[in-house]
Amino acid sequence: MIYIDIHTHQKTNTDGVFSIYNVIAGRDKLPENQFFSIGVHPWYLNSAYLGIVNKNISNPNCLAIGECGMDALPQSTEKYALELQERVFTAQIHLAEKHRKPLIIHCVKCYDKLLHLKKQYQPLMPWIIHGYTKNKELALQMINAGFYLSFGAGILRSKTNQEALKSLPLNRFFLETDMAQNSINEIYETAASLLSLKVSDLQLQIQSNFMHVFEK
Repeated sequence: MIYIDIHTHQKTNTDGVFSIYNVIAGRDKLPENQFFSIGVHPWYLNSAYLGIVNKNISNPNCLAIGECGMDALPQSTEKYALELQERVFTAQIHLAEKHRKPLIIHCVKCYDKLLHLKKQYQPLMPWIIHGYTKNKELALQMINAGFYLSFGAGILRSKTNQEALKSLPLNRFFLETDMAQNSINEIYETAASLLSLKVSDLQLQIQSNFMHVFEK
């Protein structure tokens, strides 16, 4: 039985763990012998980096586009206007559709815009919001709009995040480590306890979710 870590910034080949390493175009090197996603992150924005994504998207180890998206925090918008962030994100939506790859999304205070874009483009490929830390009301709104959510270390400490996880259908979420020091095993154990599941049953469920999303 394996643990699937849908989004990590750690280059690792830990036994029993299947991880997708996140490559930030223009900053990170591709990992050796590891599956990865690649995207232009809104914190490291340059339209020229789209060429890096396009160059590596056909690599057999590239499983998804991202993380990409929009970030409305002042420290982000002072560097990159939301209009520019949206243009670069939209370009990656088109790449994901063209190459039939899921989209892993970074979203900070832009959920209304994200909902609008999904309705506007009606993508065929799945959209996964990584590092979801908000409440259950927004979680259900995003699920009803067709998104998947990925939860990380937030469920170890936030009651609000725990309630969001517990509110979801089992077939619409993933688990991740992102930049946290916590192991994926610890995150699975916490999630399983919150959901009143055996860890092994949760592993099987996440594997099923993974096959549905990534083997389209």
